[in-house]
Amino acid sequence: ALQLATMVKDHALAATKLLAKAPGILKEVDDAVIFKNHPAREIPSFEPNELKFGPILGVGGFCVVREVFEVRLKGHGKGEKKRESVDDAKVNDAVRRLGTSDEVENDEFYHISEARELMAKNYKRDGDARYAVKYLHNDLKPLEEARGRIDLAIEAKYLSVISHPNIIKMRAWAACDPLCKDDSYFIVLDRLYDTLDVRIDKWKQTKKKAKGPLGIIGLGSNKEALKDLMMDRLLVAYDLSAAFRYLHENRPWHSKTCIS
Repeated sequence: ALQLATMVKDHALAATKLLAKAPGILKEVDDAVIFKNHPAREIPSFEPNELKFGPILGVGGFCVVREVFEVRLKGHGKGEKKRESVDDAKVNDAVRRLGTSDEVENDEFYHISEARELMAKNYKRDGDARYAVKYLHNDLKPLEEARGRIDLAIEAKYLSVISHPNIIKMRAWAACDPLCKDDSYFIVLDRLYDTLDVRIDKWKQTKKKAKGPLGIIGLGSNKEALKDLMMDRLLVAYDLSAAFRYLHENRPWHSKTCIS
C-alpha cells in the first residue's frame, strides 16, 4: 500500500512538472516551418453547452471522438465582438456558394461570428452530422492527462494552420485555454464517414464480386467494374500522395518537441 501511494504521488508530481513545461513545449512547436509559411486561421470558439454530443465514433489513448448531434448558440464566442445578427439570406447564399467544400474561411463572407452561425444552421447535411468533437478521457491518470492535454493542444495548434483538401479540417475549438484543468477543452473536426481501412475492405468486396465465382480462372469477370475499381484506388492514392507532399513541403514538426 505504501509503495502504491508513493507511485501515485510520484506520478502526480511528474504530471505537475510536465504541465509546467507545457507552455515551453507549445512555443517550440512555433519553430516548425509551417508556422513560418502559413499564418494561423481565425478559429471560432464554442462553450461546451453549445454542443450536443452524439454517439462515440472512436476512442484513442488520450481522447474520445463523438459526433456533434446539435449546435445551439448561447451568444457570441469568447473574445469575439458582438455583431449584428447575420441575415439568413446572406448565410444561405454563402452556404450555396461554398457548396460541398465547406471552405468558409476562404470566402469573402467569412467572419468568426458568422462561422459560428453557419455551423449552428448547418450542423447536418441531408440528415447526417457534419462535425465531430474530440476531447480528453475523463478517467486518465494524472501523468496521462498531462500528456493528453499537451498532445491535444499541439494537434489544435497544427490544425489551425494546416489547410489541404485531403487533410481533415478543424472547424472550431473550446472557448478556454487548451491546458485548462477542468476537462472542458475540445476541438471540432469534420466528421468522417469513411476511412482508408473501411475503404480497403469495400474494395476487397467489390473486387470479389466483380471477379465472380469463376474469376480465379479468368472467366466471368466484370472487366468494367474492375477498371472502375482500379481508377478509384488510383484516385485515393493520388489524394494521399498530395497530402503527404503538402506535409513534406511545409514540414509541420519540430525536432526538439518531445512529450515525456
